[in-house]
Amino acid sequence: MSRRGGWNPCAMVTLAVLYMGLCPSGQAVSINSPQSSLQASVGDDVLLSVRFTCVGTPTVRWMFLSARGGQWVATWRSGFFHNASEAYVGRLHLHENGSVTLLAVAVGDSGFYSLTVTDESDSSRDAAILLTVKEVLFEDVQYLAVFIAILGSAAGFLVVLMWFLNKVSVRIKEWCHRRHLPEHDETELQAL
Repeated sequence: MSRRGGWNPCAMVTLAVLYMGLCPSGQAVSINSPQSSLQASVGDDVLLSVRFTCVGTPTVRWMFLSARGGQWVATWRSGFFHNASEAYVGRLHLHENGSVTLLAVAVGDSGFYSLTVTDESDSSRDAAILLTVKEVLFEDVQYLAVFIAILGSAAGFLVVLMWFLNKVSVRIKEWCHRRHLPEHDETELQAL
């Protein structure tokens, strides 16, 4: 503004260039998410990466949406507060650029993660990232292989035990049979 209360054309052009530099699309809030979907394995740490620009201090809110419904994840305002829902305490790391790292994800963490960035003038933009968490199949195969090895060992032990008991049974029968032979009877033979 000039001293007489009118607009200075040079100042207006400078402000417009600055504003367009912060928000290339001419909007008060701009969000860029490099990936719209992610895949992870159970137990991995996952970075939900976003970049945003806005005028003033933004408020960032993450929501989780799945077939079971929606759930608030976290809200923060740069330099003022960080707040995570109870379900995500100890499993969440908030980054100053708006990104979130989920620690030790589970299959139940699969779904859409929605980000809303709101500036001081209540202008907002949304972005979403689809996260798919899969169980690691080779661990299941390892458990199955160990289970089969244990069953095979138990079956082998039982076969050897049955063979041994069969041998013992045959020897006992032979011993009993020899014991009852007539030569061992104490009957006397009479002369003719």
